[in-house]
Amino acid sequence: MSNSSALKLVFGGAPISPNPNFGAYFPDEESIEKLYQLLEEGGVDAIDTACAYGSSEEWIGKTGGGKRFPVDSKTPGGFIPGSSTGESIPQHAKESVERTRVEKKAMPFFMILGYRKPFIHNPSAFNIENLDKQLGLGSLNAKFKHVYAALLCIVFQPVAVQSAFKWLKLDVLYIHAPDPSVLLEDQLQGVNTAYTAGYFKRFGLSNFSPADVQRVYDICKEKGYPLLGHQTANYSAVARKNEVVLFPLLRKLGIAVYVYSPIAGGLLTKTSAQVRTREGAGRYSKDAGALEALYGGLYNKPSYYTALDLWGEAANGAGCSGAELAYRWVAFDSAVDGKSWSMKRL
Repeated sequence: MSNSSALKLVFGGAPISPNPNFGAYFPDEESIEKLYQLLEEGGVDAIDTACAYGSSEEWIGKTGGGKRFPVDSKTPGGFIPGSSTGESIPQHAKESVERTRVEKKAMPFFMILGYRKPFIHNPSAFNIENLDKQLGLGSLNAKFKHVYAALLCIVFQPVAVQSAFKWLKLDVLYIHAPDPSVLLEDQLQGVNTAYTAGYFKRFGLSNFSPADVQRVYDICKEKGYPLLGHQTANYSAVARKNEVVLFPLLRKLGIAVYVYSPIAGGLLTKTSAQVRTREGAGRYSKDAGALEALYGGLYNKPSYYTALDLWGEAANGAGCSGAELAYRWVAFDSAVDGKSWSMKRL
């Protein structure tokens, strides 16, 4: 059984924009501000976005989301074949940082002294060109910056120093989907370059098969790249295949899973009649276009009609909505838990 108190809650940020392709649920600054307040009140830990989510990144930055929440983003990968290469991935990461305007909070020098520990590390990890801004010490001579950074690397534990810079970069950078048109080694070289440049804190994959997860992990370990630490997975009470095919591997490798679509793309908020007839609003309506084709193709089937009837009965018995029951199931009764390998995503 899950321990929900330790789960990390991440809000899927695709609808944070007026883009109708993503529902335009939060199309202006007023509605987005109300959303941020709800997320803060509900204890949501971060916002997830992507280059492929229209203008979501820009609107998160424009409305101050990057100052209020850690932000995860994604290079397109297979969603735009050929777009995520060793050369382009660092640029994607840089642009995501700029668009989301993730907060840069300087750490006073006296705080650094509290992390004294002999340790030799690569000075480039301190983002030399912005050292004066990061440390709040005013303008420094270019040569002195490099000397000063090298001294910091020797005297202080870099992990502790960097942790004090709250939201200095993207929290997680994902490859959004596998792209067989680009060599995986080339993509991971780009990820490493972006990491070395300081654009993100942790590396993750989205929509990759277990075999590809293992391959990415092995390449990163062999080459000394940032190790794969996160994998997103479609998971709900009616989509549990990953419990068998993916979760055991993630446990073995110590990789956290961010499960998405806990309400099955809205399915668990519907009645079987609504899905069958494609009436009403949302992704299962006749007017949903590509979204209806995608989600209808997955779930508009007789077996799911029966499941929805049973789900409705269970929700009524629990005195809650189908959506609430779906979230409660993931939080309290599913295979995900609060250990390092498993987290929850809204």
